[in-house]
Amino acid sequence: MPKKATYSRPIRDMGFLQPNQRIVGPSSPDYVGEIVVDDVPYRVSLWNESKDRKTVSLQPLADYS
Repeated sequence: MPKKATYSRPIRDMGFLQPNQRIVGPSSPDYVGEIVVDDVPYRVSLWNESKDRKTVSLQPLADYS
């Protein structure tokens, strides 16, 4: 049975999501970042909803090659 992971710092401080500096309206995400899965880059957006709920969006970045 797998053991629970022990992190040296809280997950929220690991830093792949950064606070969104360009909030222009109520639909703008609160945090943004980028990840790579199987050599495909994705943009990650996270919204803080009411009652401690989070909404996450993954969008593949355009490939201009």
